[in-house]
Amino acid sequence: TGYYVGTQKIILPDGPEKEKFVVTLRPQDIILSLKEPEKASARNHLKGKVVQIHKGQKINEIKVDVEGIPIISYITDASLEDLAIKEGATVYLIFKATALHIFDEE
Repeated sequence: TGYYVGTQKIILPDGPEKEKFVVTLRPQDIILSLKEPEKASARNHLKGKVVQIHKGQKINEIKVDVEGIPIISYITDASLEDLAIKEGATVYLIFKATALHIFDEE
């Protein structure tokens, strides 16, 4: 067994005690990369497609579609420029299991 976002496996901080639950992740806890990391302390990496970039004054909101599930990440102007991320680009969302928050489904 395992936990998945679409077909991509993720690692949770602790196994939920219930069969149905909700997992949340803060946008600032996600690192974006153009390449999948080979080895990292952040064990979760999801592959997705950038569907929208909303430019802010210093922080930019990047909306990524991961197999039909929208996930938002925040990155700085410098990171946006360095990575040259554009809409339609394939990216990896990297985050630690401890960044995930689990709630009972209501």
